[in-house]
Amino acid sequence: MLRYYLNHCLFSLFVLYSFSFGDLDEFGTQFISYNGSISGYFKHPQSAPSNCSTYYFDSLQNTILKVGINPPWDTNPFYFNIQRDGQTADKVDPEDTCISPWGCTYDPIYNLFLETACYLCLTDDGSSCGFFDPVEILDLNKATTMQFDGKEKGYSTIGNQSTFVGNNDDLVYTFDFQRPHNYTEQQNCVEGDSFEWNAKTPFTYALNFTNTSAKALFSLTNPSGTVEFSFSGARVDGGQPSEFDPYNNGNYTPMALDTSNPSHPNFTFANGSEIVWKNYSNGWGAVASSAAVPSVEIENLGTALKWLSVMLVAGCLTFT
Repeated sequence: MLRYYLNHCLFSLFVLYSFSFGDLDEFGTQFISYNGSISGYFKHPQSAPSNCSTYYFDSLQNTILKVGINPPWDTNPFYFNIQRDGQTADKVDPEDTCISPWGCTYDPIYNLFLETACYLCLTDDGSSCGFFDPVEILDLNKATTMQFDGKEKGYSTIGNQSTFVGNNDDLVYTFDFQRPHNYTEQQNCVEGDSFEWNAKTPFTYALNFTNTSAKALFSLTNPSGTVEFSFSGARVDGGQPSEFDPYNNGNYTPMALDTSNPSHPNFTFANGSEIVWKNYSNGWGAVASSAAVPSVEIENLGTALKWLSVMLVAGCLTFT
């Protein structure tokens, strides 16, 4: 989906002496993950033949929604992404859809990925990045965000194509649709298509999220028809390696939603520590507000070195 570039925020870098690529760790992003399923439908346009029915689908598992916050390179009040690769299966028919190199899929929705912003690694040969380009895809400042208070406090965000600001023509966010296999093929009806989020595509999105659960609704329309799908999921943490927690200072670090601000969400580490952003020469990192190297350790190190020097001179230490 992403042309010419190594994938952006699928990049893990907090021990900043060398670059390393991860599958799901965003560059500097602190987030909460929700694992759930999507359900929805595809509706043909009015110009389609009358025999073209609406295709319904449900319970597409292993869909991941992430909500969090980026370092100051992102001007959005918060961050989200939704991702689903598709469940792979053995090929049954020669004409079945295959998503090489992972295999074939019979899912109606696959190769799904959308995010509000990313930190592009500018390279095309798999080598370490020479420099990075922060890119905002959606401007959530133009969306409507409000706090709600039910069993648990959370936030709702509603937006549409007017919030799309994707300022890099080589970044393409799409998903693929194919006719669900429980519907028979009909002449002159849509068998499948690719849907893309851009400024010319009518689309809407709505998210509700708390510290423990999330729901979302997405709708896109292109000349072949309209796809609408909803997500429902629960928070997940942990795992080694973890795709559910951000990677900080050698550890997978759970985050928490802070609802103290009624106008927009804030995030802290799960232990309550505030996020302190670190702008290193080759990327961003995050540390807890209480994380600091005590000066006494440096003083002790100096003292130890002095004693070591004295003992060596005095011949009190021998090495074998």
